[in-house]
Amino acid sequence: MWEATAGGSALQGENPLECVKRELREEIGILTDDFIEVGRVLHQKHQTYYVNYLCHTDVDKDSIVITLTKTVES
Repeated sequence: MWEATAGGSALQGENPLECVKRELREEIGILTDDFIEVGRVLHQKHQTYYVNYLCHTDVDKDSIVITLTKTVES
């Protein structure tokens, strides 16, 4: 089964793997190091670079906490 959930932007100085770990933790409360990079896309028009990861976990679905608000750090 495939699920698409967490996504976000890297913080200054953060590499893609650090970013995906942080975003998954912030957005749905999952802590893991089990990521497989499955793709990279450079979108020249928007000047953005996307790195896609697959995360396989056996976390109980009842333990997932969805964050509905975002905090902006300065």
